[in-house]
Amino acid sequence: MPALTFLANHESEIMAPDLPRTAQVEHIATGAGFLGSSADYLRNLARQFAELRIDDPEITALLADVEARIAALEGA
Repeated sequence: MPALTFLANHESEIMAPDLPRTAQVEHIATGAGFLGSSADYLRNLARQFAELRIDDPEITALLADVEARIAALEGA
């Protein structure tokens, strides 16, 4: 089965480990690339975690914040 993986280079100058939560949410809610939106990536990740019974409260909370931000943007 073909698979696509992503690897983060934590030594890269563009990594921002201290990015504030509001900025994380904004980037994910509005970001998109040639493979789709950042929000869809997060949704898929959360769905896969749920199917595998992996409890990750951070992913769950981040997804809720992103969905709320998307709803606010669509209502604007």
